[in-house]
Amino acid sequence: MKFEQTPRREAPKGGREGFDADTENKRVAFLEDAAKKYLEEDVVTVEWVENILEKVDFKEVRNIFAEHARHAGVPDEKLNFVWPDRFFVLSDEHASSTFLYDPFANAVVISGSLFRSQLESKQDDENIAQYFLFGLFHELAHITAENRLQITDEKQGEHSKMLNYADVGIICRSGFNKINVSDRAASFVMFEEAITQAVATEVGREYLRRRPLDVFDNRISSTKYDEFCKSGVERKMPRVLAGQMRHFRAAQGFFERLSEHVAKECGVPKDIANRAFIAAHYSGSDLTPELRELIDGIVGQGFIERLAGAQTKSDFEHIARTYKFAPISDSMSKKVLRFFGFALESNEKNR
Repeated sequence: MKFEQTPRREAPKGGREGFDADTENKRVAFLEDAAKKYLEEDVVTVEWVENILEKVDFKEVRNIFAEHARHAGVPDEKLNFVWPDRFFVLSDEHASSTFLYDPFANAVVISGSLFRSQLESKQDDENIAQYFLFGLFHELAHITAENRLQITDEKQGEHSKMLNYADVGIICRSGFNKINVSDRAASFVMFEEAITQAVATEVGREYLRRRPLDVFDNRISSTKYDEFCKSGVERKMPRVLAGQMRHFRAAQGFFERLSEHVAKECGVPKDIANRAFIAAHYSGSDLTPELRELIDGIVGQGFIERLAGAQTKSDFEHIARTYKFAPISDSMSKKVLRFFGFALESNEKNR
């Protein structure tokens, strides 16, 4: 089958919308204050982080993310991004993971305590720096995704703003992931993490191809970083987070398997299947009834609901056992190709 990609029918949204500027400013002020307090107790770690951030060309990083978003139809001016002044090194009291994107402040929170433990463990600085870059590119991939705050109950939503969004009436979404802020009920959390990391790895690899990073008398190249992302992360991350990484890797593997299946059955290159999901991550294309029907048609009825709730390695293993990724019909293949934005030039299916 010959195919030619054409623009998507719907106009993608992209960017960051729905967040209250006044609340964002207050949240940033709180983070700035907490960062100043942490600096007083741990100058060494904060300076180590600042040293890495100063070496990264954030303008070039943004350019590469913009290239990816452009493939999804998101114009440069809508791309959300943050600069080094929105990275805050905090104590464990305010940072539960090494890196965390705070969508309400539009900022990245870094656990100084966890990085201090890495530095004190006498591990080599080069690999700790690569782990730092792994987290940096991952959070920026979250930031550049479509991020949207939706107030579902005006009265409760307005009340929530005064309580730092800790009440009911608000849904926060990033890419595929949707979270009800009040009860933390979430969908597609780990699947979105897998897509986010796919973007982050591509961007990190390309950035280091253009700008190899010289840190601590070592050069971090694209090839070296790519290998680290595949097999080095677990060895260098804080042990307290190792359990989370097991589930994260399972989600990555499942995303790769799903993309391979779609690519094979529709006769398109795997990177095109990948980019179809990545486009939704950037443009805010929700899992509409049409897309749900297509994916269920490709994999099996009820698959989407199972995928939405998958959080752990065992969840993904159970889905893989339940759904065998069987061959799909020609008619379903054509529906998928049209949804992905291809104009078919032949009725023959290319296996």
